[in-house]
Amino acid sequence: MNPVMSQRIRNRVIDCLEIAADESKQDAFGPDGVVNLWEDWRGAALGPPPISSLTPDELAAVYAFDAMWVALAEGTSNPMPALAELRQIPLWQSFVAAARCALAELSQVGRLPEDRPVA
Repeated sequence: MNPVMSQRIRNRVIDCLEIAADESKQDAFGPDGVVNLWEDWRGAALGPPPISSLTPDELAAVYAFDAMWVALAEGTSNPMPALAELRQIPLWQSFVAAARCALAELSQVGRLPEDRPVA
């Protein structure tokens, strides 16, 4: 994959993590939207092979978030319960915590340009 595409996907991963980590953004997307957004980007981000714009620590954090996403997707009904109900469930709380941890890790470098490769 070319570097610019990898950088763009990295930025979409950050978008997904920001939405999953923030209650007001969760409200805007709804529970299915939060979960489905990551489903849309996880294959591009995690590969194989995973995108090259993630450091090993960032990749580990994203894999941990993805593991919580899988647990949440398998452990809740489809369609998902309302957010008010979900926020009381330890599985959702762990999913949000994993999003916040991964976001903190990726925020150390932050977003990358989408129009040119970084050195």
